[in-house]
Amino acid sequence: MRASILVVSLSAMALLGCPAEVKDTNAAPAPKPEVPQVDESDPRVVKVGDDLYAAEALPEPEPTGKAKGSGKPDESNGYCRLYAPKLPEPHCCRTEYGFDAEATGEACGKPLYLGESFQRSCGYFFHDPQSGTPQWFRTSFVQAESPKAAAEAEASRIEARLGGKVTVEPMQDTPEAYMLEYNDIAYAYMSGDPGWPNVRRLAWKTGTCSDEGLEKVVAQMSTAKPPAKGAERQGLVPKAR
Repeated sequence: MRASILVVSLSAMALLGCPAEVKDTNAAPAPKPEVPQVDESDPRVVKVGDDLYAAEALPEPEPTGKAKGSGKPDESNGYCRLYAPKLPEPHCCRTEYGFDAEATGEACGKPLYLGESFQRSCGYFFHDPQSGTPQWFRTSFVQAESPKAAAEAEASRIEARLGGKVTVEPMQDTPEAYMLEYNDIAYAYMSGDPGWPNVRRLAWKTGTCSDEGLEKVVAQMSTAKPPAKGAERQGLVPKAR
């Protein structure tokens, strides 16, 4: 009888189950795991604007092709109108020579100035309305005692290298300016204001401008003032001072 009562009691306890667990409402919440800070120095992310993105989620950058100013005028650098028909990585000219794009375009009948680029010397390009192609003038400094000495030295080098006779001629309307030409390339040498560090040279391809127009271009450069030390450029298009 006792055994039967014990079995029934144990069975009743099993059916009732264990007492319910009572949660402590005053217990502190479980601490949150620390999240490491990530910035653009982490190679797994890329910063675009003010946001960070997973590097693997961004598409591969497309090839940029030609650099700015290569093949068409470009002013996005904020320093010069950059133009180079063939250079893959053109750069602006950082030195002034007294060249004035507007005055040159007017004198030579080429009002559309395309831009500049530097390659051994500074090149200035204009659209030729007759041929539809770009034509250039190039400027540089030459170490010489005078424009005449510079022109004669260049003539001597050409004669020694190519043979023949190269004639140095004075420019009619500009004192202390001399020119020569060979193989369809012409040079004019000038001094002007004593503030210029050296003799200046202007080069062009024969037929680029009329003789009268070139006289005006050389005369304008000869009267141009050199920039003061530390002076800022006057604009995106070269302008004489």
